Amino acid sequence: MRRSTRILACAAVVAAGATFAALPAIASQDETSSAASPDETSSAGASPEETASASASPDGTPSATASPDGTPSATASPDGTPSATASPDETPSPTATASDQKVSVPAYFYPGTPGSSGGPYWDRLIASRDTVGLAVANPDNGPGQAVNTDYTAKMRQAEAAGVDVIGYVRTGYLGTAPNNFTTREEGSTDPGVWLNQIKRDVDAWYTMYGAANLDGIFFDEGMAQCGPGNKWADHYAELKKYVEGTYGAEAIVVANPGTGTQECFKDTADTLVTFEGDEDAYRRHQPEAWEAKVPSDKIWHLVYDVPDAARMSEVVALSRERNAGHVYVTHDILDNPWDTLPPAAYWNSLTGRTP
Repeated sequence: MRRSTRILACAAVVAAGATFAALPAIASQDETSSAASPDETSSAGASPEETASASASPDGTPSATASPDGTPSATASPDGTPSATASPDETPSPTATASDQKVSVPAYFYPGTPGSSGGPYWDRLIASRDTVGLAVANPDNGPGQAVNTDYTAKMRQAEAAGVDVIGYVRTGYLGTAPNNFTTREEGSTDPGVWLNQIKRDVDAWYTMYGAANLDGIFFDEGMAQCGPGNKWADHYAELKKYVEGTYGAEAIVVANPGTGTQECFKDTADTLVTFEGDEDAYRRHQPEAWEAKVPSDKIWHLVYDVPDAARMSEVVALSRERNAGHVYVTHDILDNPWDTLPPAAYWNSLTGRTP
């Protein structure tokens, strides 16, 4: 969900095990139908493992991507999407349906002051505190170079209202092919150099915004394939351990591969964004088998280009069937679907808020 070049969010989540307030009753499918500043473009990153990625390439055009090692996933669903196979000793959870959800928001709009272009969005988000779980703050594809008091003020207001705010950190698929993203200072694609940059960004978030009640970290552009000997999954487990070990076990850690991951990633974050894309892609989406066997707050789906509230209700119903305890649906479109909130009536329907 990089705000400048890719799609996702980054968005909001609650730590694993949290209890969610129920969203309003919605029609089933057969009944009805970064934080960037206001002038910046989007990204919640889709992973390089997607075979038909919904994420935009740096020039804003959709790009297909391959897994870092160039090999397909071991098993595939009938439509060709990678699919993880459950271990024989695993038993399903009591339910694979998310009966309770939070609306978790990639809040890639500048807080500003009341009445500014971004201010009303943050105010509406905070006012919907009974249903909103998390908001992802993203001053500058990360924490930026200095404290921004507009963010500090809104983070404190959100905390007082019970909305958790987590900070955006880009992980760049750890520099792997085919994207070969480089670190800011060294210009390196080496995974070890990327890990060092990521940890510095985590430290910067807590140094600048810890006093404003920062609740955790959102790791964007996450990997989805285990890698040789679980190499890639282990790196994200290392990042989770770093956040919790340095800043407290209560810190919320979210990773956004933007697609289904292999099961080795299940414990590498409190919440995993296992879908980020448009409505058409979401209706075709086949979740990984393991996603039905975990608490629903482990799963977060981000869906854009859903034009009206009736279709939004269908998408939310589908997300519940897919065990997503976090969901965000918006009318907005590429190249940055996360730089607004939906219109008031749409938003109120999504959150169950009475105007």
